[in-house]
Order: sequence, then C-alpha cells, then structure tokens
Amino acid sequence: MTVGQGDIFDKVFHFGAEAARVVLASALWLVFSLPLVTLPAATVGAYALIVAHLADGDKQYAKPFFTGFRRSFATATLPGLLMIVLVVLTGFNAWYYAATGRAGHLSWLLAVVQALLCAGVAGLASGYFALVARRVTTDEPPSAKVVVKDVLVTWGPHPRLCCGVVGVVVGVPTLFVWLGFWQFMVFAVGIIVYAVSWLLVRVERSR
Repeated sequence: MTVGQGDIFDKVFHFGAEAARVVLASALWLVFSLPLVTLPAATVGAYALIVAHLADGDKQYAKPFFTGFRRSFATATLPGLLMIVLVVLTGFNAWYYAATGRAGHLSWLLAVVQALLCAGVAGLASGYFALVARRVTTDEPPSAKVVVKDVLVTWGPHPRLCCGVVGVVVGVPTLFVWLGFWQFMVFAVGIIVYAVSWLLVRVERSR
C-alpha cells in the first residue's frame, strides 16, 4: 500500500469514527429526551460525549454521555428548560407573525424580531450546554451561576465564533428542512453538537 493510499484509508476511517459518534450522540439524546424534563441533561450528555473526545481525546463512546447526563441533571434542568421554552415561544411567534404577514409590514417586522430572538437564545443555550458538558468532563462542579459566567468569559471575546454557533444552530436544521430530510432530523442534533463542540475546543486552544 502506498503512502497516499494509506492516508486516504486513515481519513476514511477517521470520518467513519466521527460519524459514528454523531449518530450515537443523536440516538442517545433522542431516547433520553423522551420524558421531556430530561431534555437539558440529555443535551449536556450529548455534548459531553463529543467534547470529551475532541478536547481530551477520549476514545469511549457511551460513558461520557451518561456521566454528563447524571452530573448535570440537578443544575442544568431548570435553566435548560427555561431556555428551551424561550426558543419554542419565539420560534412559534416568528412563524405566526410570518403567516399573518399579509396583514401589513408590522407583522413581518415582528416576525423578523422574533426569529432573531429565537436564533440568539438557541445559540446561547447551545453555548451553555457545551460549557456545562466541559465542566462535567473536567470534574468541575457545573453550577448554573458559574456556567453562565463561563458563557460570558468564554464566548464573549470571540464574536465571530458566537456567530458561528448561532449559524450552526440555525443553519443545520434549516438545511435538513430545505432538503426534505425530515426523517433524519434527529441526526441534525448530533451535527450541531459536534460543530459547537469543535468551536468550543477552538476557543479553549486560542487562549
């Protein structure tokens, strides 16, 4: 086997391993989010699975998820649910005002404002869940107050990466809908988690 062929094989193998993590994170997130109240902890678990791998080279698959789920349940559930409710409300409002846009320019303006709020809160929630997961993977206490401070300290000095997080959170589901991949929408979660985790690791390494 030539060097070139070996490099191609390694890249294909690496891509397959990363794709497997995305699929596993998506599947575990879906199963453990079914009670709804566990949605924040399940999201942290998905982030923990990917962050531990990207930041620390953890080769385990399921264990980081369950560690993140268990350690974050008490502190991430209430703030996480509040942010998720805000995302749902602002998203619904954006859809409602857009659907009634024929009533005038004010409806379209309100739709845009609500859509921007939805995107901003979704990006904030993703950053929050990622940082809770990072604290969990480093055995630090993931208190809500401390993590909110972490969000400001970590993402605040990097506005372009913040825009990247928002772009990923909004763009990936939009792309799935546009392509008509409704039946594969759950995998959008794993892709978002992987992309945001990669951005978080990039922020850490740039310090």
